[in-house]
This record gives sequence, C-alpha cells and structure tokens, in this order.
Amino acid sequence: MKSPTHLQVLVKSRSWDKEILLWAGNEKSLQQALGTDTFIVLDLLDLFDPSNLPLDEDATRDQLRDRLQGEI
Repeated sequence: MKSPTHLQVLVKSRSWDKEILLWAGNEKSLQQALGTDTFIVLDLLDLFDPSNLPLDEDATRDQLRDRLQGEI
C-alpha cells in the first residue's frame, strides 16, 4: 500500500486516467488526502446486482468494467 502523499502526486500527474484506484480507508481520510481535487466515490458492492452475481473471474471483470463505464 502506498501513502496518501503518493496518491496526491499520482492524482496531480494525470497519467493515471485509465486506472482504477482503490482507497483502503474511510471517505473522510480520502477527502483529506485529495484536498480540493474532484473525485467520485463508488461502493464496489453497488456495481453488482445481488440477484445476478457473476459466476467466474472473467464475468466479474466484464461486469465491473461495464458498470464502471456507466457510472463515470
């Protein structure tokens, strides 16, 4: 895991725009780390339909990609 300072540098570099960054911590600490930068908070569980969960890794990856593209 990287430090909040590393995240700040990464966000400001704008070379990551094809990446998904995961923050392990609460939303308040993320807001503090990012300061005034704009971000979108998504709960990964909201990207899945509980009544129709993917059966394998490939289906999970495809569903995550499709739902993320629709959310962002």
